Amino acid sequence: MKKALLFVLLASTASAQPVSDIEVPVVVIDQGGADSAFGRTDEALDLANIVQSAAKGITTVQEAPAIVTVVTSDEIKDRQFQTLEDLIDTVPGWYRSSIYYSNFPQPLVRGQVQAVQYLHDGLSMFDVQANIPSINRVMPLELVKRVEMITGPGGVLWGSNSLLGILNVITKDAEDVDGIEVGGGLGDGKGDRNMARAYVMGGKVAGKLKVFGHASVESYQGAGFDMPILFFHDALPQPNSANIYGPLTETHQAQSLIVDLTAKITYDKLQLRVSFPTGKMYKPLGLSGNPSEDSANPADPMNVSQLNRSDTFDRYAVLEYRDRFAHDRAGITAHGYVQQFVRGFGPLQVLTPSKLLPGGLSFNTDILSYRSGIAVDGDVEVAKSVRVLYGVEAFREWKPADEVSTLPSPYDYNRLPLLCPRIYDPTTMALAQVPGCPIQFAYPGDRTVLGAYVDPQWRPTKKLILDLGGRVQVAPGALGSIAYEATTTIAGTLVWNFIPNWHFKANYAEGFRPPVFDNILSNGEGVQIGGNPNLKVEQSKAVQGEINARIFKGERRIRELSFRIDGSYTKIQNAIQVQAGNYLNSGDRGLRSGEFLAKLYLQGGHRIEFGYTYLVGETTDKGRLISLPQNWFNLATVWNLVTNKLTATTNLKVAGAAEDPNRLVEYRNLGFDAMGNPTGTVSVAATSLVLDRLPPIAELTIGLQYSPTPKLSIRATIYDALFAHEYQPDPFGDYEPHLEYLPNPYEGFRAYLAASYQY
Repeated sequence: MKKALLFVLLASTASAQPVSDIEVPVVVIDQGGADSAFGRTDEALDLANIVQSAAKGITTVQEAPAIVTVVTSDEIKDRQFQTLEDLIDTVPGWYRSSIYYSNFPQPLVRGQVQAVQYLHDGLSMFDVQANIPSINRVMPLELVKRVEMITGPGGVLWGSNSLLGILNVITKDAEDVDGIEVGGGLGDGKGDRNMARAYVMGGKVAGKLKVFGHASVESYQGAGFDMPILFFHDALPQPNSANIYGPLTETHQAQSLIVDLTAKITYDKLQLRVSFPTGKMYKPLGLSGNPSEDSANPADPMNVSQLNRSDTFDRYAVLEYRDRFAHDRAGITAHGYVQQFVRGFGPLQVLTPSKLLPGGLSFNTDILSYRSGIAVDGDVEVAKSVRVLYGVEAFREWKPADEVSTLPSPYDYNRLPLLCPRIYDPTTMALAQVPGCPIQFAYPGDRTVLGAYVDPQWRPTKKLILDLGGRVQVAPGALGSIAYEATTTIAGTLVWNFIPNWHFKANYAEGFRPPVFDNILSNGEGVQIGGNPNLKVEQSKAVQGEINARIFKGERRIRELSFRIDGSYTKIQNAIQVQAGNYLNSGDRGLRSGEFLAKLYLQGGHRIEFGYTYLVGETTDKGRLISLPQNWFNLATVWNLVTNKLTATTNLKVAGAAEDPNRLVEYRNLGFDAMGNPTGTVSVAATSLVLDRLPPIAELTIGLQYSPTPKLSIRATIYDALFAHEYQPDPFGDYEPHLEYLPNPYEGFRAYLAASYQY
């Protein structure tokens, strides 16, 4: 790797250095004197221990004023992650899940859904319309330079929506490729059928000008699930009627397509970043768990409702300026941006076509929301031991027009429990239904947000760091149709280097999240949850403690052992949940959690990683959060079987049992006749409730990577090698299930073969 800069992070310097390109530097960690017995510093290990998200400047994981995990591009490649979700699932405190039967992947942080602030190179990707993050296969992993994850609130530095975690994906630059790289892969298995993808990316450095580009295309059918056919339930917002089910059937959705186009152009201190993903994303299960069937169905001869499409794309353009001045004692980063968030359903299936409901039930709506704004972040060294971070931002987010949902099915709108709009038909001289039954989905809205923060960092001694910051943020009513009052957040951290290479952290942090537009502007009289303009801002407060160590063993068998152990108590107030068909603020939540992460690096390029999470949550309205496992761990290894030629990786995830409120659906006596038609149905009342016990999870991933030359890499990976049948926890834990009536399955066995070449 090209070495252009040298950052020396000594105990006598300020805790956070200016934001800069962090893949290029060699980081030298002071070990207590020039006569250190640990030998030369390993560059790869150092790059895995620096972070910029925790303090908006370069510092170490050990000294950062937060609980931080860093995953570099080398580790992504060695451990053969296929998606960002796979990576997230290995970090203590985080858990891979989804809501509404895999339609919307949602990482859980400390067991809470929709609580993560998702960033691309420090730019918020928060979807203001529905809070559906694009943390899925839309993000190409070959584009990622490093991922920085903060467990806990981050409201001071990152503002709204950083309720319980920060996920910052830092993408590659021209010098990270310095040429052309091409790659592709194939995959199959019931967990991800008919997958094929290809990509090309390149970088060129010419003096002050740097150019980077990436393009990828991926096609896949996705997972196959066995679920009973759902023929009928009442429509949203309160589908609490009797449900009618048919026999168990396997999903067969259409082939999806994702195209990603990304570019970076840098000239001296100015950088332009553009990202434009697009495509069609088809899901295996409908909104209520009914199986998708992209095949001939006599109850849907026009095939109007079986595609079950749900798109999630974030597009943006960013112009950023960075500079250092005053003999490097001060710096500034300013950027302006415009974003488009695509959350489209075209159509999203609710009920399966049947004789009871020809065409089934599905709806189309294109949800487009936007954000544009400016932000300035700076730092200044006001004294030898004091550095002050500061920043201001202003942005406007809006949904420009009324969102109307149309119903391509059922064929007979008189079967709907909703009243379709009607117009006068002069040919029949009577009122007739408007084609497509257009119904208001959500109303237009906008808000302008202003925010500012200041965060002084003081190092009174070489071994002690004190960090105390505060932010105020407001959405004035005079500047938009949606507003919220001035909200303040504070955070404070003590970092004590009490033994050489050992650090103790004591941290208090706050975060907040204002209601998204869908919470406020949705039309509860349509195919929607009812909006509530009186919702309060969600708030989080966390007390956290950590002990971490980075122990070098020099030239012997152990190159390095690093670990952290941390505990926290988190309180969440005004959490927004669905109750009685409407969005309401629910009861307070208290979360007790403990995490442990250890990484052992051995001579010869081998390493072992162990991560463990303990979590107990309680609420004032639902009691114990039994729908989440209390314990889970990951045991990962990378073995260098033939030096610089052949490596092997494994990951074993084990999670405890959970309990899931569902309806009791007895479909085992149902089947199909010779023509493929269901032979019967079963009606399940709203009172037919059961508390299913979701069994513990044991999922094994294994992979091999062969590099016959330094520029060519061939990888083979198997997920769910144990052929386990696993279920996802219900992050809402609703004791009166309105949409997730049955346990939500994980995808099963899947295997991939991929190759990449650099030139």
